[in-house]
Amino acid sequence: MLERHDGKVVDISRPVFLDIETTGLYEDDEIVEIAIADYDGREIMNEYIKPVFTESWPEAQGIHGISPQTVAHSSTFVDQVPAIKDAIRDRVVAVYNAEFELQFLPSHVVVVADLFVCVMELYREIRGLRKYVKNTYRLQNAMDWCGYRKSQTHRAMEDNLGTIAVWDKLREQGGRRFENAVSRHCYYVY
Repeated sequence: MLERHDGKVVDISRPVFLDIETTGLYEDDEIVEIAIADYDGREIMNEYIKPVFTESWPEAQGIHGISPQTVAHSSTFVDQVPAIKDAIRDRVVAVYNAEFELQFLPSHVVVVADLFVCVMELYREIRGLRKYVKNTYRLQNAMDWCGYRKSQTHRAMEDNLGTIAVWDKLREQGGRRFENAVSRHCYYVY
């Protein structure tokens, strides 16, 4: 359990996990895939998203494999907002690299969650990794550390499943340190 700044007590033991794939790395890029999984790894949502302003994204496509043709007949992000809100409403949402991912989600969407927890920062802190040392706490490194083997390359649901494995291992190894770290690496949106 964790008490938020506004006094609300939330259960951090069984978060939902959220991951997105985008057209690039900057806040004006767009989401092309969103996946939300429950704590047991069951799919709540796994959707391609058709960008509104971006026509091609060759660099990002080279990483996640999602092409303009893949999303051509998908709904837009705005169409998916009600389902996203339903999936995260009044929930703790765990995200690997939350600072990056949250820049793509508008505040009217994230405000419905109880809080967001950055699993990357938990991994960095509990493992004692130095901040800003390039590539030391990438998701792939964290998944390797906990023994999770991906079946797909850099896709949102697969990344969620890997993040669940990292969360579980951190929780198992961190004990009370894990709960304290969660309180330091959460985001509240009111």
